[in-house]
Amino acid sequence: MSKKASQEQWIIIVVLVVALVVAIGVATFLGTNKEGGPSGLTSGKRFTAKPGTSRDNAVALSSRNRGFMGGGSGSSSSGTGSDEADGEEAPPPRTDSKPLRVRSLSGVEEEAELTDTERMIREAENTLSPNDGLTKLREALDSAPSDEDRAAIYTAMAGLAAQLDPPDTAYADQMFDLARSHARTPEARGKVARAETSALIQRGAWALAAQRAQEALASGAGPALDTAALQNVLGLVAEHNGDGAAARAAYEAAFDAARKATDGGKEREMLMRHAGMMLAQTYRAAGNTEAAVATAETLNRELAMPSTGPEMEVVVE
Repeated sequence: MSKKASQEQWIIIVVLVVALVVAIGVATFLGTNKEGGPSGLTSGKRFTAKPGTSRDNAVALSSRNRGFMGGGSGSSSSGTGSDEADGEEAPPPRTDSKPLRVRSLSGVEEEAELTDTERMIREAENTLSPNDGLTKLREALDSAPSDEDRAAIYTAMAGLAAQLDPPDTAYADQMFDLARSHARTPEARGKVARAETSALIQRGAWALAAQRAQEALASGAGPALDTAALQNVLGLVAEHNGDGAAARAAYEAAFDAARKATDGGKEREMLMRHAGMMLAQTYRAAGNTEAAVATAETLNRELAMPSTGPEMEVVVE
């Protein structure tokens, strides 16, 4: 083979390689323009502004997944997620999603001004050690201005005794006995009874809790909210004992008492909610769905809540 023929072959090879490289480059360029950019740099979608959008009021498009800094996963704060950016209408919000069980029905309530005794009790309960709190409360007994204040101090001492390690239940019972002996008014008796029955249930003394609740109710303990709270206690004890009829009667009395209360704010709401929901559940357990639904609807009306939601599902699901 001559030298000239060899050179011609190399020239042909170089031309073919150059042509191949150019063809690949052209194909890549055309593909990039068609799809909107190289893979990995864009989402592969053409973003179209919503009707009426101009340069003056345009909002930057962003990814749907913004994380907690953007108002939560799955949404964007401006409402211009990828679905809307494609020129398509965003799907309507779900109407079958369940609302939260607990809803505040009133604004933030201002705390009533504390008496000197109440302020001292709060300070004692917030000490680092229950023993330190008990010491502070013992010292305050001598200067307590009334039997009602002493009843409140003894009640607080019983609560701190239950926080000792191990809990001193015998001392707590002694303090509750002293608190009851100093509770001269219905309001004071109601406060002591509610604190004692709650403490007894927490430590599993169900029978004694029921006894104390019944004694307080028989003595006329406090306003309607105290009656509601103590009847709720009797309902819990009856359920624990497997007595559905007694539980239903107690929850019905608690529900009625809470409904009749003229004040109480969030406490009234809490007691009524508990009594109403438990009453509806006892009706459903007994097979009386009609009464269960009626109770749930009454609860919804009293609390100004929608007629559907967890309260209704408790009894009709």
